[in-house]
Amino acid sequence: MAPIDPHTYTDSTHPLTTHISLSFYFYFDFPSSTISSSSLLSLSAPHSGPLTLDTRSLSISAAIDPDPLLPLPFPGPHPRPIPHPHPLKPINPPPPLQNGAVRLRPAVAPAASDAQRVPPVRLHPVPGRPRAVHLPLPGHAGRADQVYSEDVPEVLDAAAREFAETEEMIEVGEGLFGPYEWERFHTCIAHELAHSWTGNLITNKSNDHAWLNEGFTTYAERRIVEVVQGKERANLNIGIGVDPDDISSRVPYEKGFQFLWRIERGSINTDMFLDFLKANIPGIEDQIDLNVWTEGTGIPPDAMEPVSDIYTNIVSLANEFKSGRIPNEDEVAQWGGQEWELCLENLPKSVEAPQLVALDKRYRLAESRDYEVKVAFLQRAVVSRCTSYYNEVEKTLKEVGRMKYLRPLYTALVQGAGRDGEKMFTRRIFSEACVGYHPI
Repeated sequence: MAPIDPHTYTDSTHPLTTHISLSFYFYFDFPSSTISSSSLLSLSAPHSGPLTLDTRSLSISAAIDPDPLLPLPFPGPHPRPIPHPHPLKPINPPPPLQNGAVRLRPAVAPAASDAQRVPPVRLHPVPGRPRAVHLPLPGHAGRADQVYSEDVPEVLDAAAREFAETEEMIEVGEGLFGPYEWERFHTCIAHELAHSWTGNLITNKSNDHAWLNEGFTTYAERRIVEVVQGKERANLNIGIGVDPDDISSRVPYEKGFQFLWRIERGSINTDMFLDFLKANIPGIEDQIDLNVWTEGTGIPPDAMEPVSDIYTNIVSLANEFKSGRIPNEDEVAQWGGQEWELCLENLPKSVEAPQLVALDKRYRLAESRDYEVKVAFLQRAVVSRCTSYYNEVEKTLKEVGRMKYLRPLYTALVQGAGRDGEKMFTRRIFSEACVGYHPI
């Protein structure tokens, strides 16, 4: 039998896990860079016999039948042949798991893809109001949003400004999608907040259907942005597009959003969703080519185009850059990070180095504290062989660890002919900085 989910080494002939309760009394062992915890797995049915779980990058110290608290024997790592080298731990309980549950005590290994050991820094709660610790969330008695940043005055101030809309975004999300079911929210990125309703409460069956998670979440994110920041800003967001950490390309995020947006303007796994559409929107398959949207490649030609005067103006200014015209200060006075990112993305493919230097001299983009803007500019500088910015490129590659910012710069440095010097430069930086890099 083919596995239900090819993205895991779990045996899909065994009962599926329907709920995971993770105990948050973590034990952090800093010398060994491991995190220990306790997890209760609720199975879809009582079970007797082997239970195979995917334990990649985990070390299991105990397996317990929670009722009546009996230890379950399990062997050590069981190597899989190539191309499946990650260890599995089959659990062979002598008594049946009548209650369909098993408790594990895992420890996250230092090499785990979602864990990262970074040099210690002093953190401080970001004040939502002068010298306050919490950002109160009206209507949520006893719960508060709290953001931490490095204990540097300018970073604290910038973080306070960045997360000033936290309360309003959560309230808008509740108005659009229902009660916020989680105890606390510890950051405020609209996309991640939207996951509180789409993805965290219910999610896709496997990563083959990831668009159901990310497409709905991108749609929910933009609905929130539209209410909080206005329709122009929401359409600008659509125009820029979202490519979070370049995972699985834009398809699950942007194509998933565009599919929902197309349905909204034109009128769980993928097959179930399509059956629902056909049953509840008669003739939907005559209005929209569902097969092209769900099985075809790329963004279909009938995708909705955002209507935004800001977007159109920015693209126009970017196109004029080819003739040597730099935007005037009054034209960019209201620009934030998104506007600059869109402008840099739409600059002509071939830009002369002196043009970029002149743009940066006026607006200091290479020194921006917004890494979306800074990396977008430095990427163009590298492509145009502006070697005067290589020191700033090196500094950036050594101070950030997110793949989202690293990949574009490293790629720009090594792509194309005649870049032997850049390749040596890249290898040196990577060898010195890779310990602080995160795989996501």
